[in-house]
Amino acid sequence: MRETRGLVGLEAQAARLPIIASDGGALSEYVQHEVNGLLFSSGSAAALRAALLRIVEEPAMISRLSSHVPPPERMADHAGRIVCAYGEAKRLSARSA
Repeated sequence: MRETRGLVGLEAQAARLPIIASDGGALSEYVQHEVNGLLFSSGSAAALRAALLRIVEEPAMISRLSSHVPPPERMADHAGRIVCAYGEAKRLSARSA
């Protein structure tokens, strides 16, 4: 089961920390590879290992990635966007019925 909006990712963003995440699921929606974190192929232990080794071998990368970590979206704003999306889907569904 995948998270829809991970609190760990939001906490990392609030702390201005880059995220290493798989390219599937919620985290990949707000991690931009090589910009504010690293993404690796979902399910690949080798790809995760490679991403972790990059951080170990290139410690300056943490500062570079951290400088591009945006503050997390406020939960009220996130919830508002979801309510709007459902409202739009409902409106489109009613129009096509």
